[in-house]
This record gives sequence, structure tokens and C-alpha cells, in this order.
Amino acid sequence: MTSTKITYSTTRPETGEKFTVTKGGRPIRWITWADFGDGFMHAGFSSQKEYKKAVRAPRSTNPHASRYEATAATVVEDRPAERPQQQTDPAPVAEEPPASVVTPGEVAELLARIAAAHARIVRREGATYLSDVLVHHFAHGLSYEADDEAFSARRAELRRSGRLRHVQAVVTKVRQVLTDHLGASYTRYRDVTADQIREAARTVAPPSVPWLIEDQAGEEVGRIEATSAEHARAATAGMPAVVAAQGRAELVYRRVVPGDCAGPLLGLPAGAPVTYGGLRGSIGSMRMQRARLVLDRGGQTLATFDGETQRCVSAGAYLDPREEAYQVCLRYHPTDGVPRESITDWVAERTRREAIVMRYAELFHAANWTVEEYREPEFEEGGRERLTGLVLTAPAELDAAIFCGLTTWC
Repeated sequence: MTSTKITYSTTRPETGEKFTVTKGGRPIRWITWADFGDGFMHAGFSSQKEYKKAVRAPRSTNPHASRYEATAATVVEDRPAERPQQQTDPAPVAEEPPASVVTPGEVAELLARIAAAHARIVRREGATYLSDVLVHHFAHGLSYEADDEAFSARRAELRRSGRLRHVQAVVTKVRQVLTDHLGASYTRYRDVTADQIREAARTVAPPSVPWLIEDQAGEEVGRIEATSAEHARAATAGMPAVVAAQGRAELVYRRVVPGDCAGPLLGLPAGAPVTYGGLRGSIGSMRMQRARLVLDRGGQTLATFDGETQRCVSAGAYLDPREEAYQVCLRYHPTDGVPRESITDWVAERTRREAIVMRYAELFHAANWTVEEYREPEFEEGGRERLTGLVLTAPAELDAAIFCGLTTWC
């Protein structure tokens, strides 16, 4: 069975310099140090739970050492141990994309699963520390009971598909949230309750927003507050009005996105040609159709453009295909022709638009697209970088046959 190599990070006593070490075997909590007369030197490892035990019983006890110390070992990365090189040529590995967007929904969902598993452990063994095994296994799509061989196989599968870097980013984000919320209780392996983990999940969970339920004729069936279209469907599954309408035709769940802060949308003459989600000439792209299908199923509003002047007359999602790179760029497009002075609170407006783009990222992550973020700095002094766009790549296994019979949308 293949073991897992884990990289730990800590700081040297007295100097505070960063120190990393990679090892397999039993997970460690402390890195021990000994002073042989020239300052502290690395002397071994300890898996003891309490700090005092780690100091009293370092793994490398030496009568010539005048003092001992132990510093907390923080997991940086774990990876399968390297196997002997095979004689045959290795399978081709997909090139991993740049770091992708980690959405609040992903983090909150993973923390909720960790809390449920930790609750089972606490009931069985009493109050205990939060194991990093829960974080890593659940982020990789495995159960807590999975062994090293299953973990190694799963990482190899993610690496071949190009998704490993995103999983690593999710692990980093979840560990950061736990550190920020639990502090020393998490970093120093002290007792943690399941309720504390659930509270950490609530701090990053996406807020509930209104969703409009319509039938195919555009008639309103109902409204509900939910974090996503999937949650809205689950919450309304038993509503009498929804059940009755589903018997007639499939329902559409649309997020109620507030209009631009600038005011009312500019109208068009009746019967004027319009395009949705992109400019004329780009909407026929197969990748555009795939991306628009994800947005439509997620209840997102598509930007509306005047078919003649190409002017945006209704704010929403704007798609721009990159045919040469097999990608699609996605942004939130506000209404054209709005005076800049009409928006008084630009910080709130940027925050609103960033939240909308983050919701786009959640939908495409759920559809197994590769999502790369595009950020732009604010021009104000000390301004932060904000998420303003996404670069999307459709999953390779997505069969174009699912679009057979798809009617023209524009």
C-alpha cells in the first residue's frame, strides 16, 4: 500500500526562521529541538497531543543536550510517496491551469461536511482536536475512512484531469477559515466542537437571495429566499403551486438581480432585434451555447444588447468566446449610456458586481468547468483587487450531442 508524504512547516525557536520537513508515517503535531551548546537544532518529531508531553519526551533524547523545545507542526501539503519509475512510458498528464476561484459556497459546504463527521467522532471518543484528515479527504471527495492507497489514487486522478490545483486551493482556504475562526484550538490541536465548525461555515456561507419561479409562459409561480437555484428547487419541491405547475411544464428558477444602481433600463421599440448574453456574431458559438446553458439553469440574467447598435440595454452576464484557446470569457455587464455621476456609492456597486461574478463561478464549478479568475485593481489609493471576470474552459468529456435539438436563443 502506498504511503502519503506530508510536508510540515514550523518556525525555529529563538530565531523565528521558517522550517519545513517532509515525512511519511504517523502524522505529527510537534517538531522537537535540542540545544547542544550552539543553539537549537532539529532533534525529531512528536505526535503527542499536549505541548508539555512533547517537551518532556522528544523523540531524540540526548544526554548532551542542555534543553529541549517543541514547536507546532502545521501541514503545508500532502502527496503520495514517489513510486519506483516504471519501464513503460507514463500516461500523459494534463497541464494544470492557473489558480482558480474558490467560492464561499464550496468552503461552506466542505465545512458543513467536516462538522458532521467531527460530531460523530466526538460522540464516540469525547471532545477532541479537529483532524486535518477530515479536511484533506473531504476536499478530495473521499470519506474519512479512506486509506492511503485510495487517497493516492484520487490525487493522481485529479492531477490527470487538471483539477488538483483547485482542490489544493480549497484545502488552503478551508484551513485559513478554521484558523481565523478557531485560532489556537485548531492550530495547536486543542479540543474543538462540531458547533464551532458549523459557526465557521456560517461565516463564509453565501447569503440568501430572492429567486423567482416561473412557468414556460413566463407566469410567476412563487418566490423564495435561497443561496442557489439548487437550494431553491429543493426548498420548493413540496409547494402545492410548484407541484401543480410542474405537471404542466418544466419550471424556470431565476435569481432576482437588482437593476443597475443608475436607475431604470433604457427601452427599445417593440419588435427591435436583440441578442442575449453576447454581441451579434458571437452568439452562435458552441462554447457560448454551453456557457449560456449553465447560466440559464442557474437562474442568472443574461445581458441584453440592441441587435443593430450593439448597445447594452439590460444588465447581466456577458460572454465573449476565445475560439483559438477553446475558452469563454465571462463578465457582469452593466447598462450602457449610464452617467458615472449617477452611481453615488461606487464601493457598494463594485462589491455587488463582484458578488455576482462569484455566483457565476459557483455555477461553473458545479458544472465541472475549469474556472480561472481575472482581477482588476481599484484606482483609489490603497484600493484592493476585485474579481471582475472569469475565463472558462468546458469539460473535455462534455458531449456536444446534448445540444442536439437546442433551439436558437436569439
